[in-house]
Amino acid sequence: LSSLESSTFPCQTSTFSSGMSAVNSVITSNLALHGSCHLLIPDDCYHGVPYQLKTLFPKGSNVTWSKCDLTNSNEVSSALKGKGPETIVWAETPSNPLLKITSISTLKSTIKKCAPSSILLADMTWSPPTITKGLEEGADIVLHSCTKYFGGHSDVLMGSVTTRADEDIGGMIRV
Repeated sequence: LSSLESSTFPCQTSTFSSGMSAVNSVITSNLALHGSCHLLIPDDCYHGVPYQLKTLFPKGSNVTWSKCDLTNSNEVSSALKGKGPETIVWAETPSNPLLKITSISTLKSTIKKCAPSSILLADMTWSPPTITKGLEEGADIVLHSCTKYFGGHSDVLMGSVTTRADEDIGGMIRV
């Protein structure tokens, strides 16, 4: 998976028993690194992500989240005001269920201007690395629910998280 994600720079991939296990690993790793975690998720995010957030990290926990249209740079800028390294911008491209296309490079540019220490995660479940290379477009983390297009939607039950080899969160995910 790492060699599929990037031929330009070294990266490392961790695999999990499911896509949602991969999601949880990213959140808890960021929480362990920073003591808190805020996720900015798409307004049409895969329903399992907000469900997991509500279930595993109830209000009052150190994990918070908000939604916005990640295809709208002005909305993203407003949502990121005052955010720091504990923040993960969680893009899905194409999104699920509405199939919105978020430009990873444009989103990364917006993040650099508004909250440069925040992390950009690209959930590329619907766009495997043979089609789109999220890390090369600017994502810090690429996540796949490999159950979908890697294995034909039920042949494989697996999730993956790929980071650049030098990312702190990547080391924490692999612990």
